[in-house]
Amino acid sequence: MSGTRATPRIIVFNMNFIGDVLFTTPALAALRKGYPEAEVTVVVGRRAKDVLVANPDVDHLVEFPRTLSERWQLLRRFFRRFDLSLSLSSRNVERAAWGMALGCRQRWGFNRPETRIFLTGRMEEQRERHWAEDYLELACLAGGKRDGHLPRFYLTPEEKAWAEELPARWGLRPGHLWIG
Repeated sequence: MSGTRATPRIIVFNMNFIGDVLFTTPALAALRKGYPEAEVTVVVGRRAKDVLVANPDVDHLVEFPRTLSERWQLLRRFFRRFDLSLSLSSRNVERAAWGMALGCRQRWGFNRPETRIFLTGRMEEQRERHWAEDYLELACLAGGKRDGHLPRFYLTPEEKAWAEELPARWGLRPGHLWIG
């Protein structure tokens, strides 16, 4: 990122739904690999926030504001704080506009008539492939480096502990055959 601070700051506007957010994880990994020192903030819908809580490619996780007052607070908090924005929602004009509103120099998203004006870098949607591939390709065009293409889901330490205790709670003994 030319003309930016020593530690680049990236903001990603993600989706609202759990499955959609899971399919963006290869794109987040690509951003981390392409910008290893970057500070990556992801703005995501409330229902899908937990998908990214333990993701090591995300430094800060922000719930997408729902009210006008919350949107104004987010704008004031983040104005001119980021170098690059990535809008992973192809049909959401508001998410594409956020990068411009925040003063990001580089603003990447999908090339659609209604979002084009807000973006400095655009990519055509590829209908013949899965959305996860489009998200990954967009992240790579924005400077990310491909780091695999499969979705990634990370557990918190509390979730891991719960899963490890589960067999004992069900009366299952280690070393015995379990059929689920």
